Amino acid sequence: MSALLDVVVVRPRPRGQHGDPAANTSAGRFDLPGVMFAPGGTREQTFGQNTVSFDAQLYIEYVDIPQVLPKDRIEVPGQGVFQVEGEVQVWGDFGCVINLSKVTG
Repeated sequence: MSALLDVVVVRPRPRGQHGDPAANTSAGRFDLPGVMFAPGGTREQTFGQNTVSFDAQLYIEYVDIPQVLPKDRIEVPGQGVFQVEGEVQVWGDFGCVINLSKVTG
């Protein structure tokens, strides 16, 4: 079991009706303290490309359901930047799980 980490959630800039970044906006950032990072498996794509996919999960004790969205990215100390996959999974009084993925190469 790993120690608790403080991660940073990075929310992309809002987009306008044509998909361009909305004027006078910026990406949002907020801390998400006290999470547990659980690395998952990796998959290598060797046919026609040279990429490695890496899955992971964040486990959060049930205090507050974090306002994490599927388009957010999460900076994990020592592990890099991950993309949030899907919605936050709430497990009643136990806490919640955030699925993450990262592709390199």
